[in-house]
Amino acid sequence: MAKTFDQLRLEFENFLTQQSFDDKPKELFEPIEYILEIGGKRIRPVLCLAACELFSGESKTALAQG
Repeated sequence: MAKTFDQLRLEFENFLTQQSFDDKPKELFEPIEYILEIGGKRIRPVLCLAACELFSGESKTALAQG
């Protein structure tokens, strides 16, 4: 059974929370963390996961390839 958009969004958000970025240089990583916190920037990755689900049924594989 295919996952819903909300299920894929939650899967991606869980993946993001598991990622850690180096703290140095601060000028580089602060903007990255800020951008990732904005909800609208998550639509494309979730659509990519949806395409992966459509063709292979394995969205977790796409996240692992990151």
